[in-house]
Amino acid sequence: MALGVGRIAALSCPRSSAPSVSGIRLRDTGVAWSAATARASSVCLLALLFTHVAGSDSVSRSAVSSSTRVDVAARREQLENALLSAAPYKTDASNAALPWSESYLLQAMSAAYAATHDTRYAVALLDRFDAILADRDDRRIPPRRDELTGRVAPAWGTDRYTQGRWHVWAVHTGMICLGPSELVNLLGTHPSAAIDNARIHRVLAALEAAVAHHDQEWRWGPRRDEGYYVDQGIGLLPLNQQNALGLVMLELHRATGKRPYRERAAALARFFRNRLRTEPSGAYSWSYQPGIEGNRSGFEDISHAAINVQFAVRCFEAGLVFTRGDLRRFAATYRLAVRRGEGQWSDTVGMTGGTNAHAPQALGRWLPLAKFEPTIIADVEATMPALTGGSSGAMLLGLANLVRYGPSRQMPRR
Repeated sequence: MALGVGRIAALSCPRSSAPSVSGIRLRDTGVAWSAATARASSVCLLALLFTHVAGSDSVSRSAVSSSTRVDVAARREQLENALLSAAPYKTDASNAALPWSESYLLQAMSAAYAATHDTRYAVALLDRFDAILADRDDRRIPPRRDELTGRVAPAWGTDRYTQGRWHVWAVHTGMICLGPSELVNLLGTHPSAAIDNARIHRVLAALEAAVAHHDQEWRWGPRRDEGYYVDQGIGLLPLNQQNALGLVMLELHRATGKRPYRERAAALARFFRNRLRTEPSGAYSWSYQPGIEGNRSGFEDISHAAINVQFAVRCFEAGLVFTRGDLRRFAATYRLAVRRGEGQWSDTVGMTGGTNAHAPQALGRWLPLAKFEPTIIADVEATMPALTGGSSGAMLLGLANLVRYGPSRQMPRR
């Protein structure tokens, strides 16, 4: 199969031209959990396996034992049972569950394929995304028009955050498209005979059309090398709402080789990096809502922050803007600000608010940073309940990430 990392240059894919609002809180409603359910033995085992040395992002491999291999196998079996028995896709009149539940399930299937190369996950994702594509605003009967922009979008609107008016948010496009866009690239490096090129082309074309719908919302500046997204309803988007789309653009650049995707992702990364604060501890902090000319006071909740952290990690892996030193500072954010003690995690990246409003569902989405802060793995392992196909998408993504990110995963040197 000709799809490779960095290019699908030989393929011709059609492309059309052209968030959630402050206050959205991602919560897991599908799993009841208490810190009391965490097993101390799991914490101790993983603490030994992923010993963190100050100033080092290396993970010891020598500590991997036969009992650990059994644990890994058990997690893979748990993942298989939960993901492959997930309920069929369905939505409601508001479409509210699509960006903040279904999207995590798509990402979980992509992460599972990345970890196992099991074709069943790829097929399950593509089948589910086909159903979601059939529910796109421009494919509804009659088509659904965005009530703020007046356009019919090749994307998915909702009336949840705009006083009942139907609107397509950039963050929702990013969240829904992230899992499928990553899978397109994974199938380039680990192809499956069960999935033909024509199907991948159709998915890629749909992804490009959805992202291009937001071209009219793009702005360059305020610095020459920065860029950001605005929205018809609220103006400048919160950082996580911009960077969700940035994550998809990184994947689309890998898949197509088209420079505008990389250029915009880099501009978003600079916009984000230039609005980070370095705390006296050396950790990064940042606000939910940035200012055009700089950061604002306050701190982002750890659930939305997970999107921004994943974006920074993916940019680093792509050689864009963020450095190894930056990721160490994000690791310090988790270690010094998010972690508040055994079974306790702060509500924000600045240790403000209460604790555990977003745990455990948010913790598994910080796992892309695990090579720089291995205690995240121990925390997720200790808080992972017995998941089933009826569990929330966010929790299933945490489980898939737990299988995906381990001592064998390597980061590129910069």
